[in-house]
Amino acid sequence: SLAVRKANATVTAASDIYIYNGLSRAASGFTATGLVNGETTAVLTGVSVSGSGTNVGTYTTTPSGNDVNYTLTFVNGTMTINKAPLTITALDAVKTYNGLAYSGGNGLGYVGLVNGETSGVLTGTVSYGGSAQGAIGAGLYSLVPSGLGSSDYALTYHNGSLAVRKANATVTAASDIYTYNGLSRAASGFAASGLVNGETTALLTGISV
Repeated sequence: SLAVRKANATVTAASDIYIYNGLSRAASGFTATGLVNGETTAVLTGVSVSGSGTNVGTYTTTPSGNDVNYTLTFVNGTMTINKAPLTITALDAVKTYNGLAYSGGNGLGYVGLVNGETSGVLTGTVSYGGSAQGAIGAGLYSLVPSGLGSSDYALTYHNGSLAVRKANATVTAASDIYTYNGLSRAASGFAASGLVNGETTALLTGISV
């Protein structure tokens, strides 16, 4: 009689690297050493690989099964899911000068959220820094966002801006009545309407009559 014993082969689960997309990723593929006579993994029809993951992390992929011609030794692999890039931008804001300090922001824009996810998946509370915080006078100021975190996204922040526009005010020269005294008389004083937050004409140091 002729006895044909099984050959030895080692099956190693493939190690894959993915970017987070909000969907479950399943292990796929394997390699094999010890196959004879030019055979490929296509002959190992009884072998499969298990293991899956959705969120960022490293997962074990495990091969298993059997074959009629090979005694198989199995080696695990890994499946790594890396963070997806997410850009967060402070939305520009505009206000008209009202004599009051500005604080906060005008919301955020997001580019890179996957699989229909919203900003609700992010952790933390957004905060704003930059020169816009406490800004009063007319001008252009920076809005700097921060404070959010995620286990699945790599966050990049972009600044926004706050534009404080001038308010409208009307300045009226005072009307004076004098009795002739032979001397030159000069115009003096003015009134203003439209000043905000209880401000008075004393603030208008650049006005003359």
